[in-house]
Amino acid sequence: MMKTNILKTVFLVLSCSLFLQVRAVCTPDAITPQTQINGGAWEATGVATVASGGSVFFGPGPGWLPGSWSWSGPNGFTFNDRGLQLTNVQPNQSGNYVVTFINAGGCSSQYTFTLTVTSQCTPSTISPFTQINGGAWVSTGVATLAAGGSVYFGPAWLDGSWSWSGPNGFTASGRGLELTNVQPYQSGNYVVTFINAGGCSSQYTHSLTVTGLSTSTKSPNNAIVDVFPNPAIDFINVRNAKGADISIFDSMGKVVFKSSCVDDLTRVDVAGLFNGFYMIRAQKGKEIVTKKLVITK
Repeated sequence: MMKTNILKTVFLVLSCSLFLQVRAVCTPDAITPQTQINGGAWEATGVATVASGGSVFFGPGPGWLPGSWSWSGPNGFTFNDRGLQLTNVQPNQSGNYVVTFINAGGCSSQYTFTLTVTSQCTPSTISPFTQINGGAWVSTGVATLAAGGSVYFGPAWLDGSWSWSGPNGFTASGRGLELTNVQPYQSGNYVVTFINAGGCSSQYTHSLTVTGLSTSTKSPNNAIVDVFPNPAIDFINVRNAKGADISIFDSMGKVVFKSSCVDDLTRVDVAGLFNGFYMIRAQKGKEIVTKKLVITK
């Protein structure tokens, strides 16, 4: 009986397993920052401020350690190597550049470098020149002329892009701005914006005053001229302008429609006009009536 119990005990000991769990201890390596700006001396820092067009070299250490290096940065930037060199840097490259090092033991460590790129933007000076009714060019941005005349705002040439904004939602592109057959509703400030090759923006405000055109709403037969619907989409009706010539001008003074009213109520198709502000004019002899027209679709 005792022999049997001894055998059972031995069997139980042999049939049991003993598990020993060993946990590896990971020791990350400390990253030391080194930075070089524009090929100068190396400095023990991770912060760099560079003017646009310059260069920066982030060289984390120690470089002798075996392992892998990788980078992430602004605008989805990635790079796989220890040293990171950026040349011809621009302001949109400013931000944090994070380097990750994984050593031979599989342990990861990180360091964040910070780059600030300053702009060397120098706005250009706009020199105004103005020509009225085809006359001599004058070094000014102010123009006063009678209705029906023309004005040309032509700032001095500069290499870059030009755009304009003005009264009643007016916009245009290009350096020179010519307005013909000008009307009082076109009076106001015309702002030209210039962006040079360095991306720097500058502006100049031109002033236009148009005089001499009646703004009466009385028609040639002394009745009230009515334009409806206004704002309009596809058509307008002109009432009480029988016998008058009807003209529609866009914001640059260009005639986009011209016809004659043979009845007291005339329907005008404006489906082909773009959204914006227009001027409608009814003229019979020396009598002129003008009204503002808005097209919205």
